[in-house]
Amino acid sequence: MAPRTRSKRAAEKLAVQQLLASGQNAKGLLALPDELCLEIASHFPSVPVPTPLIRKDEESERYHHRYPALLSLSQTCRALRRVFLRYLWQRIEVHEQMKADERTLRNSGELYYCRTDKPHMKELVRQLEVVTIRDPSLAVHVNILNVAVPDHSFESVMEKLARCITLFPNLHTVQLRITACFQHQFFMSNVFKQYTYPQIRTVAVCKHASPIMESCPRMVRLYAYDSLWCDDLDHVVEKRYPQLEVLGTPVNKRSLTRHLVESKYRSFVKGESVFTPLPSFSTKLTQPSGHNLGSPCSGSEFRLDQTPHATP
Repeated sequence: MAPRTRSKRAAEKLAVQQLLASGQNAKGLLALPDELCLEIASHFPSVPVPTPLIRKDEESERYHHRYPALLSLSQTCRALRRVFLRYLWQRIEVHEQMKADERTLRNSGELYYCRTDKPHMKELVRQLEVVTIRDPSLAVHVNILNVAVPDHSFESVMEKLARCITLFPNLHTVQLRITACFQHQFFMSNVFKQYTYPQIRTVAVCKHASPIMESCPRMVRLYAYDSLWCDDLDHVVEKRYPQLEVLGTPVNKRSLTRHLVESKYRSFVKGESVFTPLPSFSTKLTQPSGHNLGSPCSGSEFRLDQTPHATP
């Protein structure tokens, strides 16, 4: 048998590359249609939005595998990259113990309360740059933004974030937590004023991140994390957001105000269970209306990674 020459090896390698590029693979993962590949990817658990308080245990650990798994699949070959890359960038998020940029972010013992140090800030900026500068074609795949903006370089990061949101035409859900509160109140009241986000339907924010609400004219779901602003939240919502359908407090366990209970929202959600209305309003709120009352984290109000139905 004649030995294989360098030219023959090069020809064989070229033939394999051409076969892979043509997509003619009748076996294995590459032979599956895109729909089945995405169905497989959908079984990697995602951090629920709005996010309840999840302690460091097996429940929080299961959320750490989605990003590295999808990243690895998208880097395996050209065929898998075409399928999984867009699914990888459906979510812009940074959370505890996340495997990001070849390192694992530190853990503070809670999933929701992200660390506010420099590594978390760098990871957030990196993700924003990937979908807006390195490969702007990925911006159309972003559906969910779930971040805690760190104290480090707070104003520059917030300016970048506010600008980038305008570049995500299919973004429908935003969860935003801010820890650099009092020293940046004036800045926060102005950073979103020059932008409008008509694509956003669901907003989950703390009080100091609430200025983003004014830039979301088609918001239909609001989850307020701070009981500190419940007293004035009812007035703000009634005056500015008559289209609101769902109002909830997924993290705080304190009661909503009486005025909120008397309002005509489609449903109230509190913590991880349905908010029980006051007795005098129970009949009005529980009578059949064609809508289901449910937990914000159970998916009964909306399914993650899907665009919510537009308001008529």
